[in-house]
Amino acid sequence: MRNILFIVIFFIYNTLFSQISMKVSVFSKKEDDYMLKIEVINDSDYDYIIPIDTANYRYYFPEETCANFYRLENYPDLGIIFKIKNEKNEYMDFLLSGFIHLTEEELLAVSKKRKEKERIHREKIKNWKKKYHIKGDYKNIDINWYLYNQLKVLKSKKSITYLKNFNINNINIDLDTYPSYYYYHLDKNIDYPMFLEICIDEKIYDYLTSKQKEEFKGYKLFSGKIQSNEIMIRK
Repeated sequence: MRNILFIVIFFIYNTLFSQISMKVSVFSKKEDDYMLKIEVINDSDYDYIIPIDTANYRYYFPEETCANFYRLENYPDLGIIFKIKNEKNEYMDFLLSGFIHLTEEELLAVSKKRKEKERIHREKIKNWKKKYHIKGDYKNIDINWYLYNQLKVLKSKKSITYLKNFNINNINIDLDTYPSYYYYHLDKNIDYPMFLEICIDEKIYDYLTSKQKEEFKGYKLFSGKIQSNEIMIRK
């Protein structure tokens, strides 16, 4: 009886979330630089709220959970995860990093911009705390601000569609405040399968205040995983 109940629950869960899908396609390509068209589609009868950071991609690390919030510079906790498969059909999880060569004067300019950016953000979080009367330390308030501002409305039978750059050699590069980049070692002229994935744990909504949750009354807060179709990329 217990096994039958588990199968029924599993079927209902997967049927519900299979109605929210993601489609990725190559909009344009120039050398190692891809412009991807990303669509998150809601074929269900429910209106959803789904957190997606459309600014950057999140890296794939097998040990991470969907509830993690690091709030590190240039790391989008709610970004869409990209997964690339190697010749063994395994997800690649060994990121390499590099640094842009800058003169001493350029490094000082970058450091100055980073400090100013941090100062502006801390002031923003201070005002955010007052606006929503949030208790707790800086990190909790910062997570609340970040999460709230990534929430997207996904209406029934509608989709969220946007174009996003993906450069094989320079992933999530930010030269203004952090002159480094990340990449995977890919052999030239070899096709590699790549998927995109949205991964949301229901626990993250605990960071929202009761007042904020009330704003989304009538919507379902999405949790679960959505994996896109496969596309091929190459250097």
